Amino acid sequence: MLGISQPSISARVRRLEQRVGEPVFERLGRGVRLTPTGETLRAAADRALALAQDADQLWHGLGAQSRGYVRLAASTTIAGYVLPAALAAFRRTHPDIEIEVRVGNTAQVAALIGDGELSWGLVEGPVDATHLVSRTFLEDELILIVPPRHPWTRRRAIRARDLEGTPFIARESGSGTAAIHEAVLAGHGVRLRPVLRIADSRGIVAAVAAGAGVAIVSSLVARPFVASRQVVRVAIQGVTMTRALSVIHRPGRSLVHLDRALLQAISGPLRS
Repeated sequence: MLGISQPSISARVRRLEQRVGEPVFERLGRGVRLTPTGETLRAAADRALALAQDADQLWHGLGAQSRGYVRLAASTTIAGYVLPAALAAFRRTHPDIEIEVRVGNTAQVAALIGDGELSWGLVEGPVDATHLVSRTFLEDELILIVPPRHPWTRRRAIRARDLEGTPFIARESGSGTAAIHEAVLAGHGVRLRPVLRIADSRGIVAAVAAGAGVAIVSSLVARPFVASRQVVRVAIQGVTMTRALSVIHRPGRSLVHLDRALLQAISGPLRS
């Protein structure tokens, strides 16, 4: 499939191991796997490939800004509720640009950038990684939503501790949304014990609308469902939950022309 014969591959592996001075593969029955040295080389090769792709993109940006490609990662809420309109607008002004978006939660996006698989990403939660640079491009609010017939809809606001006694629906571990509301509520002495975890914000809203419980979600996600009265927003006394939507990249790696143009398409209309 690669157009390279098995003997040729074996010869190249032997030459690589001779240069490195130790094995990069180890045999496992009929298969092979990378040794620790091989894993280190693979990570270095991934970083080199990412740098080459950045250089190629920079070349396109300087010589022919109407062509090229953009590769990025985005966490779930951003990918589902921030990117679609922005990508459509970007495509209208850059019709020949190829765009690839990898989607995961905040922890997964940070791992993709940190491992060098992609140059930059957009996340909606705190990133615990000293090897990444993070800067805010937009702010979002997290809000409490309840089913339309829930008793809390008749109250102006609830107390934070009221959440401990009602079925709560949350995102999965590693989610930026979950990390934010858990930290904020912990500061008010509240520890949630979710009865249900769903790795999709729209699925959480649907579960709330069906009466499965209450949830805290991004206002970006909840807005159309609140407007249509499928769910109801309820205030929490003395609690405001805001979060920064951030662009992350590795130190020493600045965004090239097309990356910056796409980021402007994402953040510009949303700030207005």
